[in-house]
Amino acid sequence: MSASALKLLIQCPYRFIWHRLGVKSVELPTLDDPRFIGNLLHKIIEGALRPLTSGRTPVQERFITDVTQALVNETHRLLPGPLAHAPLALHLVNYAWPKLARWLGDVTSHGESWRTAPALFESLIRSSRSRPVTVDLEVQANIALTGKVDFAMTIAPQFGLLVDWKKSSIPNSKDFNRGLEPQLALYALAGAQDGIDGTGWSLANTIVGHYNILSGEFAIATSGSGSDAIAKQFKWTVRRKKLEDITTTVKSLWNLRHEEVVTGRFAADTSQCEDFCSDQDLCRKGSPEHHQRLDQQKRLKKLLGIDKPLPDSNAEKIPEGQDP
Repeated sequence: MSASALKLLIQCPYRFIWHRLGVKSVELPTLDDPRFIGNLLHKIIEGALRPLTSGRTPVQERFITDVTQALVNETHRLLPGPLAHAPLALHLVNYAWPKLARWLGDVTSHGESWRTAPALFESLIRSSRSRPVTVDLEVQANIALTGKVDFAMTIAPQFGLLVDWKKSSIPNSKDFNRGLEPQLALYALAGAQDGIDGTGWSLANTIVGHYNILSGEFAIATSGSGSDAIAKQFKWTVRRKKLEDITTTVKSLWNLRHEEVVTGRFAADTSQCEDFCSDQDLCRKGSPEHHQRLDQQKRLKKLLGIDKPLPDSNAEKIPEGQDP
């Protein structure tokens, strides 16, 4: 099961079963579809940067220039004609790609670390023996996790960084802490079990975060209990809630849904219905005869105790005069 499928199952089993059955709203693809643009940006980054980690690493003095040029070349190669001279293309070439190159330069010591521990772009979740990875979620039916990790690399001896590329927005920090955005937590569990092309970082030694491509900003989601010093070296904000805590929360949510799945109950959970739902046309919450009953089916909220608002940030407060 992919991390995105597990996210659907955790949030609403009713949505999950529709997606597994291939039932969805009919939508004609368009060039300005955010999902199309997001997938395209992923392909550009992979196509431009994967060759740089497999024997053609730029020399340190030209790292930022060479990485930027590789991204620009791949952009010109992959962007469809109507987008080639659109504002998006100009933004990528003149702002987003130079920012990404500078960020990679900071993380990799201008490519020097790639010579000993190459970065992994769009890396399959698999063991060092190219076998599927079963993530231990402490129930009888564990998960054979599938999918790709956008970016992974060793940033210090025995310390790993996992990054999820995002086109223009990153997940809400409260949802991440509650286990409602489980993708990076699941990838960290896979990495701890020799599951990202043979990496073996413990949860305590793993840092996870999101990179906003269009704004050129990296936001740490959380770090393992032993990674705070490494995070501060890069001047990344340290989070109070640790990776180990969040993976425990994800396991609890999976246990909740596992009980429902084994009984064949893929009931709607309206805990998240305040937000836009792409499957609202398939849901019966809007029907008068079902609305009241479905509105009471908020098992997720009850489990997480999130009827009351939580603080917007869990960032560790740093005394004045100290680096974050």
